Amino acid sequence: MSSYQILPGAEDSVWETSTRCAELKQKLMEAPVPRETNKIVCFGPVSLTYDLHCLDNDNPNNQRFSSTTQHAAAVAMAEVLKLKTGNMVKLLAEDPWYDSASKHVLRQEGFQVIEGHGGRGFLEVDEHSLVFTVRCNVPVKQVVGELVQPAALVWAPVNLTDITNGKWNKEIMNGKTTVIV
Repeated sequence: MSSYQILPGAEDSVWETSTRCAELKQKLMEAPVPRETNKIVCFGPVSLTYDLHCLDNDNPNNQRFSSTTQHAAAVAMAEVLKLKTGNMVKLLAEDPWYDSASKHVLRQEGFQVIEGHGGRGFLEVDEHSLVFTVRCNVPVKQVVGELVQPAALVWAPVNLTDITNGKWNKEIMNGKTTVIV
């Protein structure tokens, strides 16, 4: 999977050499993710043509991952999971803002784009899934917790004050333990 390049020559190459990417990979390597983990389901990573880098230019602490960075992060996590588990890791992504150009590029890069409306991506989540969402306007953590026990959940809340100390945590959902960062 290291051959993935979401937008050739674009931000994803910056992501690959960033401190944030290295930290994400390190945390995932250290996380107790089940060996059966074989897919990443991404919710709300936003269309590649709608790349918003900062919600508030006056407040650098109010940054968010851009769309290309979110997709590149999913690829990086897939690479780590493949190393940890020996499994091929399927990449799935759902966002109602995907336009035809974004869908085309993502499919070329190995993503399965989940089509339609109504949260069809939630039907793809199972106990072998890592769920990835960054400040999605849908309560992904809560919905997933009601449906199934994923292998892991990587998320960032909409409210920046909800961010924890950045260490991996375990949370009980439906009587089972889930790894959450």
